[in-house]
Amino acid sequence: MHITSYLIKKLLLLIPLLFGITLLTFTLTKALPGDPVLSMVGERAQPEVIEKIRRELGTDKNILIQYMGYVKLLLEGEFGRSYYTNRKVFDDLVLKFPNTLRLAFGAMIIAIPVGLFFGFASAIKKDTFYNTI
Repeated sequence: MHITSYLIKKLLLLIPLLFGITLLTFTLTKALPGDPVLSMVGERAQPEVIEKIRRELGTDKNILIQYMGYVKLLLEGEFGRSYYTNRKVFDDLVLKFPNTLRLAFGAMIIAIPVGLFFGFASAIKKDTFYNTI
């Protein structure tokens, strides 16, 4: 019974965490400089074309409606399309994930021995000048 209540408590804490993460990512993407529509069509595009794309993307709507649409798409597993490559973001993530793993693995191969070395050295030289470096 104790484990069940612990799991329920942790799952309930997950809700505000996910809300905070989605709000933060949405806010940060909106705070980025530049206009994604102009990045897609170029600065010399016709104003009618720009407005049409803004309507299609929903960037002409209220910020709260845009956030709700963002959360809805995330819940459906749809990460949208890249403004720059016009490919699905999920496809790009799947394509680049193996290289990300290789990079992370390579970094860990270096970080773990270096961290262990300095950890052991710090423990051996406890209360000396070398421990403060």
